[in-house]
Amino acid sequence: MTGFLIVLAGSWLIYSGSKYFPGRLRPFLSSVPPGVGYLLLFAGGALYLLEWGFTVGTLVWLAATPLACCTAVFLSGIRTRLAAFLLFFLVLLTGLELFY
Repeated sequence: MTGFLIVLAGSWLIYSGSKYFPGRLRPFLSSVPPGVGYLLLFAGGALYLLEWGFTVGTLVWLAATPLACCTAVFLSGIRTRLAAFLLFFLVLLTGLELFY
């Protein structure tokens, strides 16, 4: 789950640079350099490789990346409160995973 959140943050930053990103959310991400999204995307892949091994980690990363890209598009199109709740829920699940 931690790897997914890192990949989700990376895909969110990559998506924020496109012309289809909602204008109401653009001021929040204007100070982030453009290469950080790709670094987070590959950092999530590296975490999957360390956690699952080369073959399974690569397959999990290749499955998580499109899911994270679709989730970033979905979260940017819904209401702000619901998106904040879903992100809080993902962070809560990640915290539970790290401690148990």
